[in-house]
Amino acid sequence: MMDCSDGLATDLAHICRASGLGARIALDRLPVDPAARAVAGALDADALSWATSGGEDFELLLTCDPAAVDALRDGLRRATGTSSHRGGRDGERWRRSWSFSTRRESG
Repeated sequence: MMDCSDGLATDLAHICRASGLGARIALDRLPVDPAARAVAGALDADALSWATSGGEDFELLLTCDPAAVDALRDGLRRATGTSSHRGGRDGERWRRSWSFSTRRESG
């Protein structure tokens, strides 16, 4: 697990290098705030590009066994009120899933 302060693409590359594995990003699963999409639209920019290459967004990036994703997600939400998003798979034979987010749910 690591913070995602240098942007998803850069920080995922760090995890891949450290583990000796590759990764696939499911771009359609990346959480992009509607406000970011609106600002990007107003600026004729690409919010998805911001989501993959921007930084300082106070997110965590981690890998875990795919069988543990649901338990990890549920435990994180119960313990901290924080949601997570499964973003893809990494590794040879796709042994591990990676998830990210440190956004507290309001309410």
